[in-house]
Amino acid sequence: MAVVKECIRALEDSPLTNAGIGSQVNRDCKVECDASIVDGYTQNGASVCAVPDASNAIDIAHLLTIRGGPACLAGEGALRWFIGNGGENARRDLITESQRKMFAKRSALLGGRNTKSPDPDEEVAFDTVGAVVLLGGMISAGVSSGGTFLKYPGRVGQAGVYGAGCWANHSVGISTSGTGEHLIRTLLASRCVDALGIPSTTYDDTRNSTPPVMRLQTFLERNFVSSPLVSGEANPYGAAAGIIGIVYDEASQSCDFVWAHTSANFMLAYSSGKSDRVHVKICSQPEIEDIEKVKVYASGKTVRLRRGGNTPKEPNECAEN
Repeated sequence: MAVVKECIRALEDSPLTNAGIGSQVNRDCKVECDASIVDGYTQNGASVCAVPDASNAIDIAHLLTIRGGPACLAGEGALRWFIGNGGENARRDLITESQRKMFAKRSALLGGRNTKSPDPDEEVAFDTVGAVVLLGGMISAGVSSGGTFLKYPGRVGQAGVYGAGCWANHSVGISTSGTGEHLIRTLLASRCVDALGIPSTTYDDTRNSTPPVMRLQTFLERNFVSSPLVSGEANPYGAAAGIIGIVYDEASQSCDFVWAHTSANFMLAYSSGKSDRVHVKICSQPEIEDIEKVKVYASGKTVRLRRGGNTPKEPNECAEN
């Protein structure tokens, strides 16, 4: 789980992502961050939400997990608990110049009243960051986000709700990105873990022979795109979902790294602890021209692990989106 934390921490420290430094501002031009993390072996996890000025919200969620603290903390209380339990919150300005300009532009258009959601045609980032790790036969997952641009203060996205933003068990780990309200209502991460996991008697007997990528695509089409929890609700950004996941089969010593998205673009990377090489993929669906068109794109990579350990023959231990 510590590796997941460090992967996400590095992304939070980048001004190019919507997490930590570079997070999108709320209607008060302030940053409030969400994050969650889960250990697949114990299924122990924690989340934080709407934490103001948190340089690395994933650090708070991680400390909550290993200290056995509350399952979820929100707002100033999360930061106070973190510092009171030995955590360090770096004093940094999390608002980038581009965010200040976007906020000023929006305020000018509304006469200083940021009471409406931004136009979906505006350049608004949905760069929630997440990671899934397989290490020593154990899977963990995490996610972190600054939320939507001009969100209402106190709003919580899927990154602050583990089970929606991330989930893992002994064989599957999932991290999600997209429209937070939809991901929370569908509990996308936990349901996806179940769909990709070991078959149970309540599922079709053919599920075990279906490749994880195909199961993931079918799951998103049936349980997200076609879900009344999504299709029945108007949202200025449409039904956006992105998933990265690891499916581990201990018996065959194989690992499937899978990903899927309904958005026009989705970026991810994967690598191995035994290699300095990072494989980066930018997945596009050019046929999606507006938010009314929703289509699932899914892909993946199967890796055979070496017997006697969990080192892959090809890089595929850690995945980030």
